[in-house]
Amino acid sequence: MIFYYSATGNSRHAAKRLAAALDDTAVSVLDCRAESRTSFALPAGEPLGLVTPTYFMGLPTLMSDFLDALELDVEGEPYVYLVATFGNFSGTTRAMTAKALKRHGIRLAAAFGVRMVDTWTPWFDVSDRERALRITREADTRIDDIAARIRRREEGSYRLRTGPLLEARAIHALWRRGRSTAPFSVSDACIGCGRCARECPSDAIRMSEGMPVWASSTCAQCLGCLHRCPVFAIQRGPRTKRHGQWTHPGERVG
Repeated sequence: MIFYYSATGNSRHAAKRLAAALDDTAVSVLDCRAESRTSFALPAGEPLGLVTPTYFMGLPTLMSDFLDALELDVEGEPYVYLVATFGNFSGTTRAMTAKALKRHGIRLAAAFGVRMVDTWTPWFDVSDRERALRITREADTRIDDIAARIRRREEGSYRLRTGPLLEARAIHALWRRGRSTAPFSVSDACIGCGRCARECPSDAIRMSEGMPVWASSTCAQCLGCLHRCPVFAIQRGPRTKRHGQWTHPGERVG
């Protein structure tokens, strides 16, 4: 079983590619959240995989909340692995995952890193599509290598590129305390399709007079609303318009 969280399709693609290579099943954390499902059984000998993006050098709140609520019926000691996708650094993602699992009496055996397109466009530019596609092709090679390592039940850390951990902890802690929706805006280009409100994993958006409004002061900061908008009407701050949109090619995001 492979649990994954994905907002723009990168981690979903990684989980699905691993599942195909390992003859396993990829399960969306967001689907589990929608169904209020937290209990799972893991048969003896079956590995447990976790695939997640890195948000501000740590675990996204939606993934950490899922791990905190997880109730796992395990036979024996399973081989548990993490695949962290990231743009620059994975930061504290491995450490946070190991700590969350330890609270359930589960040991994280292996952690792997995969560089993918960084979709935090308030800072990073994804407008060069050829560059983004090159990063994506290179990621597939790494995912295939990770699948081979998982088959061999390798342990340890591989290509995590954590960066300075003290700085990472501080950055992630500040981000978790913030996550304001105030910087989001919507332009007159909006066609009122309501996709952003329907798919917001934080239920932070509602439609009012045919336009999205942020009804909550905080959200998951996944930028799914921005990247999925069919007319690119949603922005977060002054830079995102020129930095472009990204969803993983060939993946149905949701």
